[in-house]
Amino acid sequence: MVTFIKALINSGLVTKDYIGTEIPFQKVINHLHLSKLMLLFFDDKDWFNYYKNYHNTNDMDSLESAARATMIVATEFKKKIVKICTEVWDKNNSKPI
Repeated sequence: MVTFIKALINSGLVTKDYIGTEIPFQKVINHLHLSKLMLLFFDDKDWFNYYKNYHNTNDMDSLESAARATMIVATEFKKKIVKICTEVWDKNNSKPI
């Protein structure tokens, strides 16, 4: 995940002000519990003010309202999938042209 984020920032496609990692988010599965979204992209850098408010006061509603209003993409990274992607990449790039 870190390599992916660094590549995005270094490419100039997105600035770090619009990226959040491991943001708490309430998720409903049978009952309410707290989950963390691995990587989020926002369309407004002020999302971080809501995160600071959550961190200082534990105001989950404020954080979720901001996330729902300004979130563009939420992404999860799974090690198994990364391994599969790496295997496919290695196989495809080892073939002679």
